[in-house]
Amino acid sequence: MTELVLSNQAIGLEQYRDFFRSAMEKIENIFMQINSFEDLERIFLKGQGLSAYSYKTYASAIRQFYNFSGGLNPLQVTPAWIEDYHDYVSKKNCRNTAAAYMTGLKSFFNQVEKQIPYFESPFKKMNDRLIKKLNKTKSTKKGKALTVAEMNRLFAYLEKDKSILGLENIAIVRMLTGTGLRAFELCQLRWKDIEYDEDLNIYYCLGIGKGGKEFRQEIAFPAALEEARAYFKAHFGRAPTPEDYLFWTIETNKQDIPRPINSITLYHRIRTIGRRIKEAGIIQRAITWSPHLMRRTCGTVLDKMKMSPVSIQRFLRHSSLATTSKFYICDTELAGPYLQKAIT
Repeated sequence: MTELVLSNQAIGLEQYRDFFRSAMEKIENIFMQINSFEDLERIFLKGQGLSAYSYKTYASAIRQFYNFSGGLNPLQVTPAWIEDYHDYVSKKNCRNTAAAYMTGLKSFFNQVEKQIPYFESPFKKMNDRLIKKLNKTKSTKKGKALTVAEMNRLFAYLEKDKSILGLENIAIVRMLTGTGLRAFELCQLRWKDIEYDEDLNIYYCLGIGKGGKEFRQEIAFPAALEEARAYFKAHFGRAPTPEDYLFWTIETNKQDIPRPINSITLYHRIRTIGRRIKEAGIIQRAITWSPHLMRRTCGTVLDKMKMSPVSIQRFLRHSSLATTSKFYICDTELAGPYLQKAIT
């Protein structure tokens, strides 16, 4: 018998040898090209159509692993190396951070697997014990969202500040809370991405979200757009054009140049707001202030207003209802008041 089956096609032995030889040459060529992190980035990340968020996640994970391993080639990585790296990261950070790094690495090696013949991701060679260890995170406590009353107190406090920074802050917070947008989704918005549906009298924002998926998100608080326009005019002395971003950095000295706000700046902005809110005695309980707090608050408030869980899932664009239920809907209420009301 002189035929072999490869990819559901019967080919001759000589053709198989040519195919195998070509594959080996490709592997050797890629192997020899990798001498730095920049080589990894060029070969496996650039040109793959990754979203900005995914690209940043993969690049950060592989850069740190590459430095940790002393420049180990991806083709030489074993599950043991990844476990050692996980242990190293876990000692310096919390388990959630370590698990996030593992997710980035796993996605990166999936990209490598697609480009190199016969290569199998080291994550597919792991036993169940190691997989469980790498995925272990800290238990997430529910209720890490603002209540309806706290959200209203936050809005009222921010509305009092009529400075340029104050005008932008209220617009940002109301936009995050009224759309449930993720930080990077908000940062990419331009005025041309705002759409008005005359039939429904609803504003939408358009963009590219998690996983590179396009979204058309309802803006539940139209006042956020009015506040964003007021901020822009106060900051730049003109009305925004379609190409302008919604939110920008605020200059602290004459040498500063305003730039579109990014996720890091947005995080620090929300954290500063949280500190001032606590100092002013508006909200005293322990809360981790971040842009994602507003997303969780959005889901929790919608739940309190009796919106169905499936509708909340759709609004927040979760692929799983379990995610919405576990992390975005507060379930800390007591059953007594509801049951007692039912029998009175």
